[in-house]
Amino acid sequence: MNEVTEREFQGDWHCPFCDERQYMPIHIGRKLPTTIKRWKFSRSALFAVSGSKEGSLPVILTIMQLSRVLDHAHSSCKWITSLRVNGPGLGNGCEIDFAYLTLGTRCGEQNLQIAIGECKGDAGSVEDENIAHLVAVKELLDKKGIRAFLVFSKTGSSFTEEEIERFKSLLSKGIKPILFTRSELEPYHPY
Repeated sequence: MNEVTEREFQGDWHCPFCDERQYMPIHIGRKLPTTIKRWKFSRSALFAVSGSKEGSLPVILTIMQLSRVLDHAHSSCKWITSLRVNGPGLGNGCEIDFAYLTLGTRCGEQNLQIAIGECKGDAGSVEDENIAHLVAVKELLDKKGIRAFLVFSKTGSSFTEEEIERFKSLLSKGIKPILFTRSELEPYHPY
């Protein structure tokens, strides 16, 4: 948690997180800095954990790709990142990288659907535990009548053989995972 004093709003301010300099009066105005003598702020959401920027980029790219495809289909979509999920079968709970909700087409029948995902950088690996957590969350959502899809993305050029075997095990359970690698995350529309 960082503190910013009133004086720092009167000129240039240096952000210790992104190393940028900002001339604060043009962003804040004249009255706002005097309403509170000491401001407190912290990093949040995708950048809350120190060193998590590398993990945030795959999440951002995945959400952008889902938004391009699903928003283009005239559906009503909302998303959230870095979720802690608790419930039956989840033990002490689990963390999922994102949830992307859609109600379906705006003009037709609307059914709540959700994509939940695990995203990795180039060197990251989707592990059995990641898959087990997403499957457990999917099962909870399915029981509530919400159609859930599992999304796995990676900014690397491909998934490893071990990851592919893990995904095949999902197919044997009747779960068809949505997989994105660098190739699918870059173009305007996935293949």
